[in-house]
Amino acid sequence: MRSAVRALTWDIWLRKRPLIQLLAGMVVFGCLINSLLPDLRTSKPDAGLLNFHLVAAVVLLVLAIFSYTEFNPQKGTTGFPQRLFVLPVTTFQLVAVPMILGVAAIEAVILAWTVFVLPSEERSIWIAMQLGVYMVLYQSILWTMPALKSLRLLVLGLTGVFMILLRAFPFVHRLPDITVMGLLGGVAIAAFLLSWIHVARERSGVGWTGGLVEGLAARVLERVPARRDSAFRSPLAAQFWFEWRRSGSVLPVLVGTLLLLVIAPLSWLTRADGVGSQRILVAVLAMPMVLALAVGKAFSKPDFWFKDLSLPGFIAARPLSADDMVAVKLKVAAASTALSWLIVLAFLSLWLPLWANLDSLAIIRGSLWMFYHHSLYPQYWIASLLVIASVILTWRFMVGGLWLGLSGNTRVFAFSAFPYVVIPLVVLPFLLIAEEPIFSWVQSHTRQLLSIVVWIAAAAVAAKFWLAAFSWRRIKTQYVRRYLPVWLACTMCLIALAFLLGDLFSSILSTDAYRLRNLMILMALQITPLARLGLAPAFLDKNRHR
Repeated sequence: MRSAVRALTWDIWLRKRPLIQLLAGMVVFGCLINSLLPDLRTSKPDAGLLNFHLVAAVVLLVLAIFSYTEFNPQKGTTGFPQRLFVLPVTTFQLVAVPMILGVAAIEAVILAWTVFVLPSEERSIWIAMQLGVYMVLYQSILWTMPALKSLRLLVLGLTGVFMILLRAFPFVHRLPDITVMGLLGGVAIAAFLLSWIHVARERSGVGWTGGLVEGLAARVLERVPARRDSAFRSPLAAQFWFEWRRSGSVLPVLVGTLLLLVIAPLSWLTRADGVGSQRILVAVLAMPMVLALAVGKAFSKPDFWFKDLSLPGFIAARPLSADDMVAVKLKVAAASTALSWLIVLAFLSLWLPLWANLDSLAIIRGSLWMFYHHSLYPQYWIASLLVIASVILTWRFMVGGLWLGLSGNTRVFAFSAFPYVVIPLVVLPFLLIAEEPIFSWVQSHTRQLLSIVVWIAAAAVAAKFWLAAFSWRRIKTQYVRRYLPVWLACTMCLIALAFLLGDLFSSILSTDAYRLRNLMILMALQITPLARLGLAPAFLDKNRHR
């Protein structure tokens, strides 16, 4: 057992060394912040949020370290590392060692946070219990569901939300604590046994499903209605069908599943709380955009489900030009965005009039009614344009990285995810620590800063149009004629929203209304992608012929 622990621990260290080093740096940073500023928690109310933010980042790093999966090129899936099957250890040890190490690591993090950061009245064993069980479920889902590919993220997210809200459910709240802990322990043991059995069958070459299950699945698939058309109308239609089946349906499925399994129960539990309903409304409206940030990174690659950025031969051999392929991706992203927002609007049309608490929204509407001289029309225009702007942003997040993903440059594509790491781990903690000095300095230099930002935004708009004129010159004329009216319509809607919100924001921020309106107009010109979409076909063409 000792040799197995050493070998697997060393393997984790070699494969996850950068993440482990980052984890050590985050722990040292948290210790320095709490030791150098011992009165931070008592003097600043946001310090508790800062510590929670740091420990959340550390927990995510621990989960990333102990994901312990590898890509299997033969099956095209990511699961338990099959190269470890040749080690002279039992399957029980292969499964138990990384799982025990993961539970021990996450419990050590929570123990340190509970003892050294949390006050005595906020300490609870439930946090450690829930995270320990989630670590077991996390690894079990990754190892036993490789066929789901990226959809495992949805299962992991729903499992995490369920674990966080576990004690809020009425049927759990009525049970004694010892009973709930026993049930959680039973779930963890069942997940471990399931992982053990799955890895053992994979190691023996049997696979997870036997002949009976495979035969039953084959019979079911035979009865599923399939496409009856003998041929597609055009190569573009065939490529659209292929892209939609591979990646276009991911965002609507994620949005619909989260609304059905998470948002709908929460909205019912908080139906009497006006503030809770307001937060749920914000979460529902932001959810497609937030999910599009993650889905768009995978959608911008040549193939949604594979890590390799090279163009697969199956796609490269299609009788389509690079312009055609990019145009199809844009259409698939538009259809995915439209369907996702139709699902969101359908949920809002049921929730808002039936069981939502609209007291907080009534206060906001009353304030807008007073500001716009007792007129209701600006409210309807603002609401409609905000939804349109959210749809445009969702589509932008889906297609904004096409020029990087289709280029095939792995390093540049990985570097594009750098802001997703720096902003939550560095920028937000810094802003929380230095909130008061930064806010006071910005407030005293508002006019100068606003003038500088306006000039920077104007230069960015000029650079965007120059690059767009350069990048679109080689694209087919038919696509230029189709996309420019769409770009103009989206931009005009965003400019109209900027005019409506300019005076409102200037009164709230007590700043120059003219400069603020100009800044918002320049930002509206930047939102809808133009120049980067023109670069995507050229980069795809190079990736196709390398």
